[in-house]
Amino acid sequence: MSRITAQETISSLLHTRFLPLFNVADADVCKHIIRSSYAAGLRTFELTNRDSSAYRVFCELVPFVEAECPELSLGVGTVTDRETAEKFLDAGADFIVAPIFDAGTLEICRERYVPYIPGCFSPSELFHAHRSGCAFVKLFPAGTLGPDYVKNIIAPMPQLKIVGTGGVQFDEASVKSWFSAGIAALGIGSSVFTKDRLSRKDYAAIEADLKAIMTY
Repeated sequence: MSRITAQETISSLLHTRFLPLFNVADADVCKHIIRSSYAAGLRTFELTNRDSSAYRVFCELVPFVEAECPELSLGVGTVTDRETAEKFLDAGADFIVAPIFDAGTLEICRERYVPYIPGCFSPSELFHAHRSGCAFVKLFPAGTLGPDYVKNIIAPMPQLKIVGTGGVQFDEASVKSWFSAGIAALGIGSSVFTKDRLSRKDYAAIEADLKAIMTY
């Protein structure tokens, strides 16, 4: 059962405007990344379900977050079916993210009163997900489409709250262009959580980078 209400998750993401997304098989590394994100001021975090260890790692993260990051909404990404969503929700997920839209996943998220952020590409997909009750819709892969695409979507459909992930760059000019286009939030991934920083365990650099990005 989720610790954080749906409205708290929605408000947190709208306020901070960035959603870190991360996954490695080592729960201790994930804890360091979550600490760095939390210290930087972020209050939502997505563990991506991209390997067989993700569920085990997530189960280790839930009590850690409860104890050390009590205001953090901890979600799970790369969820493409109802069964997987239900498993993570039972383990304590506060929200679910997907690269696609799946009716079964939407249904279980509605039953549990947690936000579902489905991945969409076309204007019709984005609108359909919003009309189905999704507070946020994920534009994926956002980097392929760019800020102008978001601007052109938002113009006739300003009610959409779009989270852009996939191929987004996090220099100041790029971030500002996305927000000027009307995007609600951006997913932060491998461009900040780099292999080099992870290999050096340079969590201070990650925290500093996140703090800088949040000022853009």
